[in-house]
Amino acid sequence: MLQIDIKEISTVATIPESVFKELGCVDSFYFSKDFLDAFESQNKDITYNYLLFSKNNQPIAIAITQKLDIALNPAVKQIQYPLKLIASIRSLFIAKEFSTTICGNIFLSGNYGVFCKEQKDLKNIIYILCNRLLTGKKKKTNLFFFKDFDDTQNTAARVSERFNFTAFDVEPNMVIDVQWQSFDSYKNRLKSKYRVKLNKADASSNSLEVKTLDAHEIRYHMPRLQELYENVTRKATFNILNLNLETYALLKERFRESILFNIYKKENLIVGFSTAFHYKETLDAHFVGLDYRYNKKYAIYPRMLNDYVRLGINLRVKKINLGRTASEIKSTLGATPDYLKCYVKHKRTVPNLLFKPLLKQLKMKAFKQHSPIKE
Repeated sequence: MLQIDIKEISTVATIPESVFKELGCVDSFYFSKDFLDAFESQNKDITYNYLLFSKNNQPIAIAITQKLDIALNPAVKQIQYPLKLIASIRSLFIAKEFSTTICGNIFLSGNYGVFCKEQKDLKNIIYILCNRLLTGKKKKTNLFFFKDFDDTQNTAARVSERFNFTAFDVEPNMVIDVQWQSFDSYKNRLKSKYRVKLNKADASSNSLEVKTLDAHEIRYHMPRLQELYENVTRKATFNILNLNLETYALLKERFRESILFNIYKKENLIVGFSTAFHYKETLDAHFVGLDYRYNKKYAIYPRMLNDYVRLGINLRVKKINLGRTASEIKSTLGATPDYLKCYVKHKRTVPNLLFKPLLKQLKMKAFKQHSPIKE
């Protein structure tokens, strides 16, 4: 068996384009050099690292890690502890920031940490990567995360458990399988009460102006857009870090029609924005921003969800990924859950042992799964 060599690179800019072509990343969008560089260059609170795996001097895989300090207080406070664990858990996890290395992209929902030229190599690459991360002699890391594996990838990801990583469930992506040629045909397939709900959101938001922004306009409106985005992240149960929205402007310059950035205006005031990535036959909803003073009256967020469905149908995609959170309202549009698992390990033995019972009590927020599409 040929030995697999690993090269660590601190910035994607220094990786030759030929490497991405050899791996097949050029057409992958999320693992393309321009996409990765936009996130790295505009989000300076994160230390990026790229691990290039080669066999016989030929690249076979790339792994992307992000290192940053994370406070676990918001997540830990959601868990009901057994009494005997309270003191230990509070002393270890509350009011502390942990130096954390994440294999993946904290700004995306899904496995965007490892790309293999051949999918059959994923398990072996994750095994080698675990060993490399845990035995590395670089700056201290307390926590290690492998992020967001779906059912098709989880068999490979479970190899991390050999290194005492603990698996836990996270909120699913809510995905619509598109079966309609027009938005009207989609509406006609909805059961009556769901069609009424959709129409009500459209009617309530009818006075809003919707406009698609280019890169220059994103930058022009940046202060207001950042304010609306942070309105949403402040309400999140657990938010690791806010995205610098300049990332979108840079992506828009590079990928043009694949980056969708819409604002919602009431008269001259921007009251919301939505973003999405269009890649091949999938539309992935991304971050939104809201002015909650207007959200209820004008049904801004429900209108955004309706518009994602409109857009996906118009683009002739096969899947619309509405992302995490607000799972129930998304299910009223026909979205179903795509479940994801993460893996975590604390470098120290005792805290890592405490993670296992802790994570068993970490429950995803329950939601009612609606079935709005007629049989």
